[in-house]
Amino acid sequence: MHAELLLIHPFREGNGRTARILANLMSRKAGYGSLKFEKIRNNEFEDYILAVQATANNEYNLMEKFITFIFPD
Repeated sequence: MHAELLLIHPFREGNGRTARILANLMSRKAGYGSLKFEKIRNNEFEDYILAVQATANNEYNLMEKFITFIFPD
């Protein structure tokens, strides 16, 4: 869901913030903590973009790895 929202880019501004809020809401509703998006540093940001882009081809393994990386401890 996170990557799909980013791919359709429905808003002029705030798409990333909205996608992060929604991802955190879904995580918390499932009984988990908030995702740690602040763990994304410059070198991980490129991996994040590649993961989002891969979902356009229905390849979700990179996004799964990324979500695992930012999953709460």
